Amino acid sequence: MTRGALLAIAIVAALAGRAAADPRVDLDRCTTFDALVLARAIDREIPTIANPTNHGFAIIVECPTTTGVMLRVEPTPASGAIERQLDLGEVPRELQLKLLAVAVGELYAVAAASTPPSAPPAIATAQPGIGATTGVAGANHVLATPDAARTARAAPERVATASTDADAVDHIDHVAARPEPRVPPPAFAIAPHAGVRVYTRTPRPLLELGAEITSGRARVGLRGAIGQTSDALGTVRPWLATLAAGYELLCTRGRAACTVARVEGGVAGATAAVATTNVVARDAAVPYGQATLAGELAHRFGGVAAVASLEAGWAEGLVARSNNHDRAALAGVVAIACLGARW
Repeated sequence: MTRGALLAIAIVAALAGRAAADPRVDLDRCTTFDALVLARAIDREIPTIANPTNHGFAIIVECPTTTGVMLRVEPTPASGAIERQLDLGEVPRELQLKLLAVAVGELYAVAAASTPPSAPPAIATAQPGIGATTGVAGANHVLATPDAARTARAAPERVATASTDADAVDHIDHVAARPEPRVPPPAFAIAPHAGVRVYTRTPRPLLELGAEITSGRARVGLRGAIGQTSDALGTVRPWLATLAAGYELLCTRGRAACTVARVEGGVAGATAAVATTNVVARDAAVPYGQATLAGELAHRFGGVAAVASLEAGWAEGLVARSNNHDRAALAGVVAIACLGARW
């Protein structure tokens, strides 16, 4: 056999041994990334976390959206489910593979600490001329030849006992835990808010209430506002109800500051109450549309972030008039200031 053929066989054997030692990472349910490139990135991370011993579990990588990733360990350990959710929407494309690979490595370290490895085969030592039995399960072969005795002497002494297994598990449990990497916010976040809505042609601001659901950079939510203004003829109460959709144009790391473009569509109306019997009043409701640009500042307290926002734009909607004057104009230049939370 040629030297080149022997070298090729050695390389294949080494790769096979490496593949058998590495934990199984299932990438079939993640089509967002190139499977080969992602596998190489994960392969570079896991050896830096712990020695990749066969623990009998698999790490499942799912990508339900283009920016959302779900990691979990199967089968579920007796101590409870081990899983992690990532949102890569704010992470630069060139760093997404690195972050995902680090998260898989960290999840492996946690799972390995809670799952004892499979016990390795044990080999008893033998003296020359004395038979020895192997400790492989299901085998009971006598090694009586001199070659076998020399092999047994050369091999390290490994006796499979309950105490050594316990020591191995104890060693895993006491591996120094590495700090977890910064994980972006979860794939979905809820953000209620309250504030004031000001129209330049309406004397008093309207009370604003609403809530949004955030997924990646996209947002969708419901908003409502109500106000009141009065004069000698009576009282006008303007109101509106809208469906809002937004998109984060620019955000800093961790969403500490964001610029958001938002559009709203819905209904604007006004109810009127007269002050005297000789005045005629009529309620009204018309379609409403609005486009704004918002700036947000957020500060996180544990799992909840406090959010302050200010937005301005243009609206088309209702104009309520009294005595030939605009009393409530839900149209024109609009500004909204809000305080809220996000979790």
